[in-house]
Amino acid sequence: MGALNRLVEAFDHLGRILISILLLQIFFRYVLNDALQWTDELAVYTLVWTVFIGAFMLIRNWEHITITVFANMLPFRGRAIMFIVVKLLCMVFIGLAVWYGFEMVLQSAHRNSPSLGFSTRWIKLAIPVSAVLMVVFIVNELVRDFIALRKRDTGHFDRLGLGGTL
Repeated sequence: MGALNRLVEAFDHLGRILISILLLQIFFRYVLNDALQWTDELAVYTLVWTVFIGAFMLIRNWEHITITVFANMLPFRGRAIMFIVVKLLCMVFIGLAVWYGFEMVLQSAHRNSPSLGFSTRWIKLAIPVSAVLMVVFIVNELVRDFIALRKRDTGHFDRLGLGGTL
């Protein structure tokens, strides 16, 4: 688990750096009051990447919005199994996003962006890249879940039942 956890740490750190870089448009427009001509196009493309980077970062500690009313009513073992099943189902769905995302990226129907001049393939690549990272992060979460289930660590699943780290 140590190597997987280090990989997750590295991608999480990289994601945080990329989010900071991608938000430069806001700095130029609102702080310097001098929007660059190509930044509107870049803003749209970086918004796509920002959303997908943010999505895989939230998977790390299972911090997406959840409604856990019924999960909180279950006893420890039932709640633990339910969270594990939900994560496995999410992994199946995200696996489909990996498959179809790479299929979309590998198609030949891409345009060059008008002002920046690069292929829109790079924007579409956000889907499979983030989906692959989500799968890695979910596997990490599942390993943590199975360890917590084996140790009967109720705090681990209470954290999930409360909707993330509080």
